Amino acid sequence: LPEKKWLPIVSQTAPGMVGSVAAMNSEGVAIGVDMSPSKLCNPARPGLNSLALNRDCMIHCDTVEKVVSHVEALPRGVSWLYPVSDGKSDKACIIEAGANIGDAPFPYFDLLSDHYKENLKELNEDYINRMREKYGTPAPQAGMMVRWSDYKYPKDYITDFNKKMWKLYNDDFRKRLKKFGADIITGLISSILNPLNPIKALEGVEKAIADLFTKIKYNPDVFGEKEYINKTWKDHNCPGPFYFVPQREDHENVALVSNHCTTPEMRLTAMNEWVAFVAATSINDIQWRYDELNCEILDAIGFAKESKRPINKDRAWRIINFLSPQPTYKFPEYRNPNDEKEWQTIPVHGSISLFELKAKTIRSLFGYYGDETITITLPNYIEK
Repeated sequence: LPEKKWLPIVSQTAPGMVGSVAAMNSEGVAIGVDMSPSKLCNPARPGLNSLALNRDCMIHCDTVEKVVSHVEALPRGVSWLYPVSDGKSDKACIIEAGANIGDAPFPYFDLLSDHYKENLKELNEDYINRMREKYGTPAPQAGMMVRWSDYKYPKDYITDFNKKMWKLYNDDFRKRLKKFGADIITGLISSILNPLNPIKALEGVEKAIADLFTKIKYNPDVFGEKEYINKTWKDHNCPGPFYFVPQREDHENVALVSNHCTTPEMRLTAMNEWVAFVAATSINDIQWRYDELNCEILDAIGFAKESKRPINKDRAWRIINFLSPQPTYKFPEYRNPNDEKEWQTIPVHGSISLFELKAKTIRSLFGYYGDETITITLPNYIEK
């Protein structure tokens, strides 16, 4: 469309899909997207989110600040996480987005489980405002929080509430979750298998729910810069979504994300039974991946400082691809349990992309882990 002044972009997506899983424009601004289970959604108006939002931002926004403003204004209806970076200004942020609520007050506690509201009276809006003033963190914007790379995580949330939240989960809430999940499954199976007897199937489902929500021990030592709540991806030490997650790293030039909101304001929107049930099998894995990626990045920064050499492209690729099943990587069994398959035949779940925003290149792996990566240099495709 000649009248449109859209920026040229390079996009990583799936065949037949409209939008971008990850994209970069000619100004060296890049964006990605990660799923984020939260109840701050508007099912009646899903709006513009995820892949379509990424593409819309990249063709219109030539700075990271403009991306933030653009996302704030868009009619979002579903919770997602958007990592954004700008090669010109070297600024980066994570946009933790829920449904666009405009100028309406942010629903800090509207979506929080009643059980936690009743037992955490000291967690209130006055506390949130005091923490915001103490740490100089931003306020929510139209149903989203922006976590810039220099964001100072308010650690008081962890020291003031996490121990009690673990206790609340262990003492009574696990039983509530078990019943909540069983009631949902009963309704679903009954509606699907009404002519049959679903009781036997339900026994297995209830056992799975009971096994999943087992009692867990609180450990105050797992919230440090390079610690782990789950030492391996097989561990289950998270009290569902009912805790404040640590940011861990505090480098001003690092922005890290997996699949959960880190800002306490947005984290509160995930602390409810529906998220606990829907994301139950992923919550511990999400935390482990975040913690492991954090350590990978901090180790690389430490080595770079010690050797007085920058993190090169090969090291950066190993960081973003840390779950590769290749035997030379740290966790080949994550994708290839018991070494059951030839690692080259294991499919990549989606794609893995690394941007170099100064040179404006994207390196992507998709298909199978044994496939070659593809690198595209965007300026080569733009008329001078």
